[in-house]
Amino acid sequence: MAPTMRFLASVCASKRYKDSIRPVLDRLSRRYEQYAERIAKMLNCEAKEILPYVYMAITALTNYMIFKEDEIVYPQIQIIKSKLTELISA
Repeated sequence: MAPTMRFLASVCASKRYKDSIRPVLDRLSRRYEQYAERIAKMLNCEAKEILPYVYMAITALTNYMIFKEDEIVYPQIQIIKSKLTELISA
């Protein structure tokens, strides 16, 4: 999967495809907010509290799919798990 993800990342970052890919990236951004709202309801907290961790989780997983390097992803996942545990315990 890493070669495919690297290709997709290069297309998204390319100035040549910038205008074409922008609507897709904007829709993805709105989805992140929807995910945060759903998770916040489950955790009984505000979406704004969880939104940074939703972004971080998606970024961490995407980085793992592209680079397949545990040492990059593992610390990010630990931060997310720690914060979720804190929110659940509150």
